[in-house]
Amino acid sequence: MSADMILAIAAIIAVILSIVSIFITTISIRKQEEYNRNSVRPICSIYLTNYDNLISVRIENDGTGPLIIKSITCVCNDGDRKEHQSIFDLLPKDIEQKEFYRILVGESGNYSISPNEKLYLISIIPKDGKTLQKLREFLKTITVYVKYFDIYGKEYNKEKKLAAFNKDLEIRMPDVERYHLWN
Repeated sequence: MSADMILAIAAIIAVILSIVSIFITTISIRKQEEYNRNSVRPICSIYLTNYDNLISVRIENDGTGPLIIKSITCVCNDGDRKEHQSIFDLLPKDIEQKEFYRILVGESGNYSISPNEKLYLISIIPKDGKTLQKLREFLKTITVYVKYFDIYGKEYNKEKKLAAFNKDLEIRMPDVERYHLWN
């Protein structure tokens, strides 16, 4: 074999290795971009609290990046389909505000929820069992829709039917004022 032939083979091998390395680098960059997007992805969770002395619906960010809410829609399917941005505004007229001890309502709009943070859509401490039953009967007909996106602008949707309020629970949340860590 001549020296020119060896140089030609070496050049061909170098070109093939360069093409393979470009291909591997491209795949590696795509995988790194996918990892970067997933490492700051928000995960929207809708949680219900259904105690006999506390009723609440909240949105939590169980992901690792900020959850940027585009819209919250609450739909009542009790025969007439009613939509609103707030659960509180859908409450029937026979449930009056004066029947609650505490009301915390999250107004819909553009929110950013940090990882492990929460946004309460409604949190109510009813005064009596009758009000509690009315609330449960109403809330079991609600479906909450959340449109949100991540920092890269990718849009996600979350839907939760609040049918769990259909259950009658005899669980009582501890009174926070009387509960101490040292007891």
